[in-house]
Order: sequence, then C-alpha cells, then structure tokens
Amino acid sequence: MTDTIIEKFQSECTAYINTRLLASSSILIDKTTSEYYLNEYKRCINEQMNFVNYINEQLESLNTLKSSEIAIDTFLKRLQAIHEYELKQNEIFEQILHELTTIVRLQFVYLSQ
Repeated sequence: MTDTIIEKFQSECTAYINTRLLASSSILIDKTTSEYYLNEYKRCINEQMNFVNYINEQLESLNTLKSSEIAIDTFLKRLQAIHEYELKQNEIFEQILHELTTIVRLQFVYLSQ
C-alpha cells in the first residue's frame, strides 16, 4: 500500500514538472523558470522522502506496540497460571487442614475416654 502511494506521488511530481516544462518549452525558458521547476521537483522528492520516513517511523511504532502487546499477553497468562496454582495450593492446604483437624479430634476423643 505504501509503495503504491509513493509511486503515485512520484508520478504526479514527475507529471507536474514535465507538464510545466512542456508548457513552458513553447516560450523561451529562462534560467529563473528552469530553476523554479527544478526546485519544485526537488521539493516533491523531499516531500516523498519525508513521507517515506514518516511511514517507516509509524510502522516501527506499530511493531513496538505489537511487541508490547505480546509481552503484556504473556505476562497476563503467567499471572493467570500463578493464580490457578495458588488456588490449587489453597485447596490442597484446606484438605490437609481438614485431615489434621479430623485426626486431632479423633485423638482428643480417644484420649478423653
């Protein structure tokens, strides 16, 4: 997509310069006129390079954001796994506590007799 836009922009710059030069060729082209159109062409090329640099910067920013998003997703998955592990660990501790309570009660009842 970017290449198509750049190609279109470049062809429009070239067409503009050629049209102006051809239109001016019927009249005597003086140094000032040719310098003007040459400067216009240079301006078009500079604009094109600025656009390419801008698009590249935006693509780099997008890639950075995607990378950050992947890192955040990975972090969230790890947090979820830790949370699930802690829930399972709490469940096991509760079972152990229940078993110990039962044993202590039985021992107390046995010793009470």
